[in-house]
Amino acid sequence: MKNSKSAGLLSVVAALLIIGCQPEAEIGFQPPIVPVRVSINSSGELKVGFSGQIVTPIGTFDVGGGATIWSMRKQYDQKVLIVRVDDKAVVYALEEEKEFKVTFDDGNTLYKKVDLKHESDGDIVLELESGAPSVIYYTADPGVSLVKDSSCPGAKYPTRLEAGRDATVCTKDDRLIIRKASNMAAAELMSIYPGTAIKIVDGPVCSNDFWWWKVKIYQGTLYGLQDKGFDPVGTTKKDFSGWAREGWDNIDAYFLCQ
Repeated sequence: MKNSKSAGLLSVVAALLIIGCQPEAEIGFQPPIVPVRVSINSSGELKVGFSGQIVTPIGTFDVGGGATIWSMRKQYDQKVLIVRVDDKAVVYALEEEKEFKVTFDDGNTLYKKVDLKHESDGDIVLELESGAPSVIYYTADPGVSLVKDSSCPGAKYPTRLEAGRDATVCTKDDRLIIRKASNMAAAELMSIYPGTAIKIVDGPVCSNDFWWWKVKIYQGTLYGLQDKGFDPVGTTKKDFSGWAREGWDNIDAYFLCQ
């Protein structure tokens, strides 16, 4: 079990302590930026819902900007609860010598659970995505036109793709990461495997010195998540769209081929 660095640090998170004398007492807190409340009652149950209340966490992170759930946990000696919503993660301290059991209401319409872990050292990690599906599905806005780039000065290789045509993930071994937006800091929606057929919907956009394309992932596509190893975690339940890089890295010049 993790040990607290100091008693003073735990006093900052007094709002998380369980109230033992009132069986149904519940205390809520809300990560900044996103309107989610995580509440712990005296039975050690944690629930997620909407709230306008904000309580100061002990750490906030932009996921995808170099921070990972693992790196967040390593920064704290005491037990922590990490709540990730899309690409924002918030860290809270949990009272030592208390056992916490987390439950999540899958019937809520505000957030969908991506992952829930009770780590062996007492840490709890709850990962959520806003909106109804656990994978964020893209719905085109007919009133918005994509601004396409005709050049990408920092790109190592020229673009070879054409919008409106099918393409294939042509990496040697690595999976192709599909993101929520056309930049490296955008939240990862999923990763798809070499040989997967997709459709190029729109683009290109130049960002982070790479060519980016909006792609359609077909229903039934096998997918994984980067933080869960190479094995797949499921198949897509319907067609949806996200953003992918055309290339490159030290192994593959191109990730997508037509």
